[in-house]
Amino acid sequence: MNAPSTTLEATQPRRHTLAFRLTSSERETINALARADGTSASEFARRAVFGARRDISSALDAAAQQGRDEIRPHITELEYELTEMRDLVQDSQRRATFLESRLAGAPDELLLAVRELLAGIPRTKERVARCWSLLAFSKRSEFLPTVAAVVSDEVDQSLDKVDVDAAGDLVDRLRWLKDALAIETSRGVYTSAREEPGRIPEPLEAVYFEASQLVSHRIQLHREYNEKRSAKAVVNASESEKPT
Repeated sequence: MNAPSTTLEATQPRRHTLAFRLTSSERETINALARADGTSASEFARRAVFGARRDISSALDAAAQQGRDEIRPHITELEYELTEMRDLVQDSQRRATFLESRLAGAPDELLLAVRELLAGIPRTKERVARCWSLLAFSKRSEFLPTVAAVVSDEVDQSLDKVDVDAAGDLVDRLRWLKDALAIETSRGVYTSAREEPGRIPEPLEAVYFEASQLVSHRIQLHREYNEKRSAKAVVNASESEKPT
């Protein structure tokens, strides 16, 4: 009926007594069960207690195993989700590292794109706008004087080498650059210094105004030169037509 005692239990001396009260019918039931099992009533009761303990332990082990079996699919699902989350975090870290490198290189790339734009290299406006967008708003106003200094140098060198038409194209590109790299006002609308008398122009505005004046002056000189040449040609033609 009940599991036998273990070897260690069987070899240990039994010096302790446990007494508990029973009703007459309960005692008769134990006696009958003990006789049928071929043991004394006390031995039967002792085996019943320890057998129940082992039964309870087995039941607890079985319940624990069942719980593990039931929760294992959920654990597997959580492990899968954790792996996906770890992959997302790693991907975000890689993207952040890439973005940091892009942000760190944006000023140098912007200066290069600005030089290429002023040189008339096609399809550089997009690069300028993209590099400018990578700069934080707080950094734009700090970096703009550097851009203006580079632009000023490039404009000074270019205006000495190009003709009037090319100089006009350069000013057009400079106008686009001035507007593209404009710092917004507190009202969120950019206005030039000429539209707000008394306001100090932005660095690129100053370069643009100076370049515009230089080109306008060069165009005026060119026109005057052509007019003088035309007038001289007319005089020469008139003199050549006089009878000798």
